[in-house]
Amino acid sequence: MQGVHQKEYDKWLNSNHDHAMDTANEKTVLGDFNNASFQAHGITSRFYKKDGKFFVHTQGPEGKMADFEVSYTFGWFPLQQYLVPFPGGRLQCLPVAWDVKEKKWYHLYPKEPLDPKDWLYWTNAAQNWNGMCAECHSTNLKKNYDIKTDTYKTTWSILMWVARPVTGRVRVMCSGLRCRTWPGLKWRTSIWW
Repeated sequence: MQGVHQKEYDKWLNSNHDHAMDTANEKTVLGDFNNASFQAHGITSRFYKKDGKFFVHTQGPEGKMADFEVSYTFGWFPLQQYLVPFPGGRLQCLPVAWDVKEKKWYHLYPKEPLDPKDWLYWTNAAQNWNGMCAECHSTNLKKNYDIKTDTYKTTWSILMWVARPVTGRVRVMCSGLRCRTWPGLKWRTSIWW
């Protein structure tokens, strides 16, 4: 996009779409990881930093409390979620997100706790980035899922949401199942669908 579409690139740079997903670091993490605590469903989660990395102490697989390193940010505004690496090449979305506007933590499922065996529980398939989110938040994605070993070797070229010009149209990556093309869609930094 840069070069041929410099004006559009400049508008996109530092937009919500530019920050749709990024490596977790001091510049990209918006949430309070200064030993902050958040309680929901009788579970107290603690967000902290150690050796320049971001961690959360929270309920994990099988409902056991553990420490998890945050590897990636997911989203920018109005909320930011965090991705945690798991065995088998999986990236899982934490159930607690940061409200950027209100500057506070909140639970994505506030009404009732989810059983660790539930499909929606954060360490299970519904919250798996590789299978549920990756296509919209990365470019040139290859899931490389191996059904025999139940593992991912996911690769991508860019971590972010990108619109691509396609012969006078804009191809928008907005669906986990397919890409859509609309004639006359204009480049801009707000949501495009």
